[in-house]
Amino acid sequence: MASPVAHTLILGILKNALSVSVQKGSSFEGRPTTQLLITDDYVIKLRTELRFSQRDAKRWIEKQLNTEKSLGVYHPSKTWFLLRQEGSKDDAPIIANITKHLTPVNVYCAVTQAPSSWHSILGDILNMYLKCAVRYERALDDGLSNYGLDENQLVYYLDDETYEANQLVSLSQGLAVWVRQLTWLDEKAGAWLGKYLHSTIRRYFDDPHWLFVLRAQFSDAFFAEGRQRTVANALLEHLTPKKQKKSANQEAITLDTQKPIALLGDIHSNYPALVAVLKHLEEMNIQQGIILGDIVGYGPHPNECINVLRDLNWPIIKGNHDHGLSIMTSTQGFSKNALKVLEWTATQVSDDDKSWLLNLPPYFEFNNCMAVHGAPMDIHYMYGYVYAMTYEENLDAVLAKNKRLCFHGHSHIQGVYYRKRGQNFESKAPKISFKNVESALICPGSVGQPRGGKHGAEFAIYYPIDDYVQFFNIKYDIKTVLEKMSVENFPAPLLSRLLEGT
Repeated sequence: MASPVAHTLILGILKNALSVSVQKGSSFEGRPTTQLLITDDYVIKLRTELRFSQRDAKRWIEKQLNTEKSLGVYHPSKTWFLLRQEGSKDDAPIIANITKHLTPVNVYCAVTQAPSSWHSILGDILNMYLKCAVRYERALDDGLSNYGLDENQLVYYLDDETYEANQLVSLSQGLAVWVRQLTWLDEKAGAWLGKYLHSTIRRYFDDPHWLFVLRAQFSDAFFAEGRQRTVANALLEHLTPKKQKKSANQEAITLDTQKPIALLGDIHSNYPALVAVLKHLEEMNIQQGIILGDIVGYGPHPNECINVLRDLNWPIIKGNHDHGLSIMTSTQGFSKNALKVLEWTATQVSDDDKSWLLNLPPYFEFNNCMAVHGAPMDIHYMYGYVYAMTYEENLDAVLAKNKRLCFHGHSHIQGVYYRKRGQNFESKAPKISFKNVESALICPGSVGQPRGGKHGAEFAIYYPIDDYVQFFNIKYDIKTVLEKMSVENFPAPLLSRLLEGT
């Protein structure tokens, strides 16, 4: 609350300030209900939309002050106060705040073309945003008008509001706006932004998967050809450096779309099942495929499965169990039994293999197809499920990404959801054609732990030329797996599920 000295200062400013409307595109942007009083040195915001009794207004201000103090993103001069009109009988005072008159960054950047301090300004904004997202689970508004510069070019947050952390969605959108609007950003600047984001995200987040999350969302934004596209590509290139991409040995892998493609998902450390499937594919002369994630988890043969798959020149996607094992600080969402096996697996797998799993990509694209572990509408691509309650939104997501087919795992249940002539369908037929299909979600089932009510090793083969998928369930040496699980004291329900296929 304002001190007696501040009280005198505020009264003087109120008498001499110029009232400014808040509107889009002006020097001061914000809520239409916010009234601004401006002098050369100070800005007063009158939050006229906030209507409380004097007691509740004081409580609201105290809470706001505590929040702002913890965030540490506001100018130290910012002060909240209550304003009452003399003679008013209304018990609802006006809630207001005052702060030094800072130069909005959008105004500074518009007036100063390619300012020499741009990297410091944008870097400070990104650092501020990511710090609040991680430490306080709050999102700042990323619009440049919401940040101001003092006389020393220090950056402060101007918006009174913060928002629920939204998994870097708004940050990716804000970055895209910067690329489109700041016409002086060039390829070199894009590269700097990518490098800065990479180092800052790695500093604040324990989980480097957030680099892929930001990359995927930023990639979906629109950029005009020419400068915008050049800057965006440079940012993306340095957001996830080549060294990191190559560590998973996945960067240059391609598929021959003139030949059949095997689809293997949810192997879950079941080595006998994996061997049986690969042998069956060899007998069918199927020479390429996609691994749809969850190499590890639930089963007793993590190293054997990892070793086999690391030698395959196939695209391999990271699943939530793969990620959980590699990071072991991101194990929320796992059941008690799954977590117990994951903890056991962590003692069996080398650091090098954990690093390999960590750096597997969360998605793979080719032609008009995409492959994820979880669901295309999930920004992580490995936690969301495709099932009866979500498939329509996921079909929409596939089309929104300009794709037609999406191969996925995670549900462990063979089948297809598809849209044809504007209508949605589900099919569990052993062979399904995609002729005249607008979009489809295809799950090959699970190699190592099927849940469709039948044990065995499940997989599928997609035939691009004839545009259809065929599902398989083959026998394997399940007894060996059950014996190993028993020896290692795996939870009994996991043995039952494997035997029953549930």
